[in-house]
Amino acid sequence: MLRNISVRSGNCAEARETMLEQEIEDLSKAIVSYRHGEHCRPHHFKSDPHHDNYLGRGSYGEVYKVECILCNEQYAEKTIRFLGNAPSHYVNKLIEGTHMELQCYMTLDHPNILAYVHHKLDHTKMQIYTEFCEKKDLEHFLTGRPIQIWFT
Repeated sequence: MLRNISVRSGNCAEARETMLEQEIEDLSKAIVSYRHGEHCRPHHFKSDPHHDNYLGRGSYGEVYKVECILCNEQYAEKTIRFLGNAPSHYVNKLIEGTHMELQCYMTLDHPNILAYVHHKLDHTKMQIYTEFCEKKDLEHFLTGRPIQIWFT
């Protein structure tokens, strides 16, 4: 299970090393319910998403559309970069937020929430892979529709 990590005396490199040294259990095979009958497990994704596969930006990183090279299914990859030259309070907040987001993805299982598929972690970034939603996000769906007013 992921553990809390605090950055002491502004040493971001030490915090990243501590994070890597701790046992981070890859629960991607055990927790994820393959509710859509996925074809392969574990997935192997193409290494570098192309600029034309850019989907958007979130609170902590950028999101790209990627493809599994084993089953040719499409997924979303959120890349969260750990900045070594950033202030320690920023890195601490980023690491904490990243852990919280990953734990949420790994434990949520609901038909209306994109399912967690896999993650990769190294000393510079974390990549979280989820199902890919072809119809974009909820905000895009809501802003593209006329407002319906009901009178009773």
